[in-house]
Amino acid sequence: MVAVTIFGLVAVGGAVEYSQYVKSKAINDTKMREKLISDAFSRYLFNFGALPCPASPSLAPGSPNAGVGDCGTVMAQNPSYTQWQPNISCDANHICVVPGARFTANNPTYCPGPAACGNQGPNSAAYNDPVIIGTLPYVDLGIALNDSVDGWNNRMTYAVSYYLTSDWVNPALQCTTPVPTAHAFCSDFGVIGQENYNASVDAILPTPNPNLSIGPPGVPNSYMLAVVSHGPDGKGAWNYNGLRPVPCDLTPIDMGSGSSLMRQPSSTGRDNENCNDDAIFLANGDGPQNLTSLSSGPYFYDDAFVLTDITIGVDMWKLNQQGNQMQNKSGGYIGINTSAPAAPLDVQGSIQANNYQSDTYCDISTGNCFQQALLSPGLTCNNGLMTGVASSMPMCQTSISVSGLEPASCPSGQYMTGIDKKGGVTCAAP
Repeated sequence: MVAVTIFGLVAVGGAVEYSQYVKSKAINDTKMREKLISDAFSRYLFNFGALPCPASPSLAPGSPNAGVGDCGTVMAQNPSYTQWQPNISCDANHICVVPGARFTANNPTYCPGPAACGNQGPNSAAYNDPVIIGTLPYVDLGIALNDSVDGWNNRMTYAVSYYLTSDWVNPALQCTTPVPTAHAFCSDFGVIGQENYNASVDAILPTPNPNLSIGPPGVPNSYMLAVVSHGPDGKGAWNYNGLRPVPCDLTPIDMGSGSSLMRQPSSTGRDNENCNDDAIFLANGDGPQNLTSLSSGPYFYDDAFVLTDITIGVDMWKLNQQGNQMQNKSGGYIGINTSAPAAPLDVQGSIQANNYQSDTYCDISTGNCFQQALLSPGLTCNNGLMTGVASSMPMCQTSISVSGLEPASCPSGQYMTGIDKKGGVTCAAP
């Protein structure tokens, strides 16, 4: 019995350690995939000038269209995008279209001026831009299915501003390149909102997008996409096999006691905000304003991450068609210590190199140049003293005046090798 008791204690201890290991591994795997997914979106944006459409969360692995983005099917069920009305509609594969968090100048019914605008006034629109919600299109992003699910084998929710997708019929309004410009442009026309927890007032408040480049500064609800891992409880998530075992309860979140927008704490957790089929998502609030709470009740929140921004500037290089040269994708201008290069290679600072080649060397302020050949061996003065180069010819001096010369000698241990053009002696060690 003593042996059985000891064995039981050891087994319990091992089970606890294993349980902690499993939890830790799931969290670490999820966070590692967050960076991989962000990089994949950046590459897609750079290559296509747009964002991919969401894929179906309910298609099982191996289905013909599993992991393939599709905005067209759900949009076809609604009126034309020029007459799109705010509602929530999902197609047979559970890709949904929902009202965005704001309207933009990209909206077909946006009225920019004081002219007759129908039912809306100037600088307004008849409805908010649409947002498409599904799951990660891992085929379009070029990542594996296993990298598109979180550490609990649940598919990640993906929401995107429709007018920024590759499905949008007006390429002139898509994002442009290079990437930093595209990033700012996309943010201007993003219509997804992000909220964050403010511990100082115990409230969940809208978070402006810092990448917005035009319009009033600090405009919230301007994010171009959102990717969500629904955490250990998987509330609202579709799993690896395309099933949704834990639905979202769709009740309002507790906005906190200090918010003027406070709602009654009737929900079972704040992570309802990330699965309630709207265009607003609740971020994690890392650091001193950490939002995560695993205690049951209105403050419960276990979503592993909410990604509303993507990495910029990855994969800036490519091989040429012959495969023997690296080329920069930015169009040829590369800056070092400058964000606005004015030449193919613009260096603000000093360059250290053992060897370098150039056809000409120029003074950028005057435009005066001389050819590299002037620095080559063979430019001599025929036993004279070369004092410089002018008009592509060496400046030579065959004799020097001895008047006014001061007596001079070399330091101890050196010998004189000659007289410089100023009349001084030159010395060298033996």
